[in-house]
Amino acid sequence: MIMIATAVVGVFVFCLFFVWYRKPNNFPPGPRGFPLVGVAPFLGKFPEKTLAKYGEKYGNVISIRLGPKPCVVLNDLEAVTEALVKQGESFSGRPHNAIISELSQDYGITFIDSGDLWKTQRKFGLATLKKLGVGKQSMELTINEQISILMNKFKALNGKPFEFKEMIRKCFANSTCVVLMGCGYPYDHPTFEAILSNLPEGLAAVTIPFLRHFPPFRKPYQRVLKKVETLRGIIKDVVEEHKVAFNHENVRDFIDYYLIEMKTNREGFKEEQLHQYIMDLLVGGIDSSVASIGWGVISLIHNPGIQEKLRKEIDQVIGDCSPSMSHEQDMPYMRAFIQENHRFKTLAELNVPHCTKNRVKIFGYEIPKGTMIFTNIWNVHNDSRVWKNPEIFNPERHLDENGKFVKSSHVIPFAVGYRSCIGKILAKFTLFLFFTNFLQKFVVLADPHDQLPSYDKDPKSTFSSPYPYPVIVKER
Repeated sequence: MIMIATAVVGVFVFCLFFVWYRKPNNFPPGPRGFPLVGVAPFLGKFPEKTLAKYGEKYGNVISIRLGPKPCVVLNDLEAVTEALVKQGESFSGRPHNAIISELSQDYGITFIDSGDLWKTQRKFGLATLKKLGVGKQSMELTINEQISILMNKFKALNGKPFEFKEMIRKCFANSTCVVLMGCGYPYDHPTFEAILSNLPEGLAAVTIPFLRHFPPFRKPYQRVLKKVETLRGIIKDVVEEHKVAFNHENVRDFIDYYLIEMKTNREGFKEEQLHQYIMDLLVGGIDSSVASIGWGVISLIHNPGIQEKLRKEIDQVIGDCSPSMSHEQDMPYMRAFIQENHRFKTLAELNVPHCTKNRVKIFGYEIPKGTMIFTNIWNVHNDSRVWKNPEIFNPERHLDENGKFVKSSHVIPFAVGYRSCIGKILAKFTLFLFFTNFLQKFVVLADPHDQLPSYDKDPKSTFSSPYPYPVIVKER
């Protein structure tokens, strides 16, 4: 009897490993890991770096098991371009994920699959942001107005140390709220504070959803779920206020434009979709800008010589005038600094996962329909074949021998292809106008009673973002 039981268990284990290690025909090579969890135990704190190492062994297109499903990782620009640009529609799907589905209720723009609903919503979003001035002078004035409030707060601190990340978060949250909700808030307004305190944070269990039911992932997941529900409630209240005050002759913001579409009974335009759409844009618009500026200021503190070069260029090109996007073309060093900031600290190292919409071929490999796709943007930004000493922050790498700015196709902070970031123009305006305004008026220093701000990322953040850090800002 014992021998029979042992034999049965042995056959079961053999079948389990056979199924686990079996791959689809002509599938990309790569490690398999352990049954049920795949390579997850080996990814560590920096999965993008581990996957890059796998790429050195297996190639620029590799396969892994992450949880129970096979996935494909695109590890360099050539692979990313081949998939997301040249075969963009085939790679434009989103994989089903129980955590994302529960948090988003299968609405919004970021995580829904790329069917007709997504296409309609993205087209509406791009057109509406353009109507609201994104990419135009009116949006420049809005951003500069919020930055001016921030600069006055810096001035009032009179050289005292303060927590930098939280201060700029409030500024750019307001810029985003103006576009989406039609108004900026006082920094201590209860609704504004509630929005900021309930923006969802990152989740370690998101790639293997069943882990959310077990410690140590259960409590963080429940905390994020509560934040999402609270934020959705706030957005619902704001939408109700817009419905009451709606005036067809005075369309103010993104919500108003969406309400117009809802009144025409257009398919897919309903309140649940609007609530999640606003949430997606809030999280993307606020946290990405704050993270990028936060990393940039850390690099300014670590490299005072770069600060001085930027200030010299600002003095020569802008002088005492108010900074404008019209100055950008004449500021190669500022453009190089911002591009290097994007390269040096990648905000979404592995991007939001894609999914194949049909059976596809890439570099001779065959990938079945429904396969999850990761794009290793971090490795594109740190590819030693392209970048000399990529671990060093160096804006000069983006200038030619004549000091002119060189736009690089190997810096893709907003991803590429069908699902590239909808707010990339707004982000471009935000970064340029912040750094020019800031360095025109101030010098930023580390708090002498604290350590230099760290380049380590905060694991709780949605995007790769620095830990909170104190700074001293002195008027020039």
